Amino acid sequence: MRKFFLSFLAFVLVTLMAACRSGDTELILNPYANVDWEEYAHVLTNLHTHTDADDGHGAALPHEAIDLYHDAGYGILALTDHNMVTYPWTFSSIAANYEDRSPATLGMLDIPGNEYSRHHHFVGIFTEYEAPYTANVSATMRGVLNNSEEAIMFLAHPGRYWDIDKTYALGEMYSPRWYLDRFEEFSPNELAGLEVFNTDNRYPFDTHLWDRLLAESMPERTIWAFSNDDFHGGDASEIGWSKAYHLLENPMSKSEFRDSIVNGAFYVSHTREAGATPPTIASITHNVRRKTISVEVEGDYDQIRWISGIDEERMSKTVSTGDTFEYGHFEGNYIRAAIVFDEGLRNFAITLTQPFGFSQNQP
Repeated sequence: MRKFFLSFLAFVLVTLMAACRSGDTELILNPYANVDWEEYAHVLTNLHTHTDADDGHGAALPHEAIDLYHDAGYGILALTDHNMVTYPWTFSSIAANYEDRSPATLGMLDIPGNEYSRHHHFVGIFTEYEAPYTANVSATMRGVLNNSEEAIMFLAHPGRYWDIDKTYALGEMYSPRWYLDRFEEFSPNELAGLEVFNTDNRYPFDTHLWDRLLAESMPERTIWAFSNDDFHGGDASEIGWSKAYHLLENPMSKSEFRDSIVNGAFYVSHTREAGATPPTIASITHNVRRKTISVEVEGDYDQIRWISGIDEERMSKTVSTGDTFEYGHFEGNYIRAAIVFDEGLRNFAITLTQPFGFSQNQP
């Protein structure tokens, strides 16, 4: 009997030690750690917007684009015409049929920006730099940053350039390694992330590229998800497919808005119907003792998926489902949540958190 008891005790001790070792995962990166979910506003934002100033062909005039977004409830807007700056919002000096708009009167933040599009397109905001022609994306990015200390950038619609089914040579242009090199070349305060939703999600594999990059970069190097309409149209039917919600104490503070980009204090969504309402995030709670992350959602949804890395088919990999993710035994370097509502071809919506980063404490 005594021998059995000692064997059982040894088994229990070994089991407990193994549990302790496998439960040594620590959350070291929480982009929402400083968000007051009860007080902060969820400010609807579009940072990739074109106007008649560069596109013509039926595109909205600058003041018309602003009016459309204002009427749709947006609080932050950047006009990002191709290789030109359409800013400030005093447009009457540009053309006789352009009207001025007052951001303060509209209750909006007017963000200066430009889509640099002579190479892999990227959007620079908080900048009025108009770059000279160059096929080198890094050189253009350096010019943007040298022109303004506040400038910050994100890569636009990567699905136009990279191919999920292609096997790339080492260092080949637009390979996943090429994207990682850009994020290693520039800091998170300079190059914040990439667009994972663009327009009506015309590049549906961009979220999979995002996960592939996160699997290599996190938690040391954050890559935040951006979501924008890339508006080129003339009316409200082309607004509100791809949205971002920035979590701000003061919705009229440009410096706080810029900080939310750097820190990842925003979430993104896509709806198959332009202008439809996606699930919104009411709160994200981190329980340190239980080692859990919980998401509370407002609006209809079917499932919360927790995603980390990619599978054998190079697709984003769901590792858990439910409103709470227990990470104590998780061996990955990051996790992100996808809140999915799916009721048929048109009535589909998805909302994504930014990634949370982990460290694995070795025994």
